[in-house]
Amino acid sequence: MNILHVMLADGFGGTERYLADLARRQIALGDTVGAVVKPRAPRAPASFHDHAPDGLRIFETSRLFTPLAILRAARALKADVVHAHGGRTSKVVASTPLLPPTVGTLHIKYRRAESGGLGGVIRVAEWQAAAMGGFKGLSVTVPNWLPSLADCTPDEVARARRAADAKRGPLLVFVGRLTPVKGVDLLIAAFRAIAPAHARLAVVGDGPQRPDLEALAAGDGRITFAGHVRNPSAWYEAADHLVMPSRAEPFGLVALEAMARGVPITATRTGGLSEILSGTPARLVPPGDDGELARALAETFTAMSKGTFPRRVAYDLSRYDADRAVARIERFYRDVVGQRQPAGQAPAPAPVSV
Repeated sequence: MNILHVMLADGFGGTERYLADLARRQIALGDTVGAVVKPRAPRAPASFHDHAPDGLRIFETSRLFTPLAILRAARALKADVVHAHGGRTSKVVASTPLLPPTVGTLHIKYRRAESGGLGGVIRVAEWQAAAMGGFKGLSVTVPNWLPSLADCTPDEVARARRAADAKRGPLLVFVGRLTPVKGVDLLIAAFRAIAPAHARLAVVGDGPQRPDLEALAAGDGRITFAGHVRNPSAWYEAADHLVMPSRAEPFGLVALEAMARGVPITATRTGGLSEILSGTPARLVPPGDDGELARALAETFTAMSKGTFPRRVAYDLSRYDADRAVARIERFYRDVVGQRQPAGQAPAPAPVSV
């Protein structure tokens, strides 16, 4: 199958990681895969280009000529389907004429003005279905899967702890893009209010809010900004506790990555995090409430000091199998293409089934 992905976001976050891993797995299945993306920003700490898999055909575009670039890329690739990622991208793809059948992944929430004109919509979490009344295309829920991350060595884990100055005390870690919705300001405020002197907090990631967050943490040597890292595995292994203080979180790939390494988690009860962490030992607090977050962290530090806090936790990740998820997406492509088949012609059979 020939698949053209379109993603018009800047920087590198969860959506970009989803696309990079999906494209890599589709190429491994034998698909011909391309992606329309914006050019690399000159001073950006990271971009999709840095993480694009081998074999992915990149088509760059500019804001002024995006619809034409998408159409040309679809024709050059002889695309069977065009897969949009992100709300604004979905709106552009849905309004571009003469494209093959179109699909979009809801990386945030459904908005009719953005995704209503697509032939199919993939939800990454069940909570997104509530807003989709009236959508005329096909839709399916395919949860995000556990992304592929390289292993790390004991030396890399030790370097991460040294970078955070976590010699003997507990190390709390945040991993993600530094934007207001991620709630890192709430985490810093809570940590500064209640963390013991020997505790450390590592903020792993980059983004437009970093200068404000560094100012908020100014003067507190317990807080380290590690910046963007290509492979955060060492930080998960180094962490005694992962904190996800998001004000909103459509899914939460970071949670899956940490769960795969057994890291205890405190997170907010919002969006996909509620679904992923429900029924697990993770501590969930209301989003946007720094007081509740501080109380949860205080209890965590108390349990650590008493030796009753678990070093690692066993999570059930069977629902987030990558091969099964990608196979379901490919089958959904064919369902959507089948809607557009001329009368009397059947859609191409799926190469895999689950």
